[in-house]
Amino acid sequence: ISCVDAKSKSLYQEFAEACRMAVEEDLRAAKTEHFREHADSDGKVLCEITGERVAIYESHLDHKKPMTFQVIVRTFVKAKKITVRPEMLSVPRDAQFSTVFVDDELRREFREYHRSVADLRIVAAKENLCLGGAERITKSRNPVRIP
Repeated sequence: ISCVDAKSKSLYQEFAEACRMAVEEDLRAAKTEHFREHADSDGKVLCEITGERVAIYESHLDHKKPMTFQVIVRTFVKAKKITVRPEMLSVPRDAQFSTVFVDDELRREFREYHRSVADLRIVAAKENLCLGGAERITKSRNPVRIP
């Protein structure tokens, strides 16, 4: 839809995408290991929301509230006092579908931060997709600042 509408992502959205790419392998490995350790004889584990048994291919690894992935990215930026700049991120190229960090140290720091604060759970894919905006944190319209 973004391509059809000719709307590009904001710099912050690109940064969040680079954060997601930084932990993609960690998340895949965690999900695989969880199923290896906890699956029943049919290869299924319990969905944390519905209680139904789901297979790895019909489930998502979800960041549980209050530390949704969006919150993890925002708190990382605040804690590290990061000013998001374009030069932190990869330049779009042909056949490149995701933005990544240019700086390996920043990638490593985010991976460590994510590992320390993420609360992950297995959720049925259809259930996770239904959560949609309900899990999204929105900015205050008129925030109160501490003097």
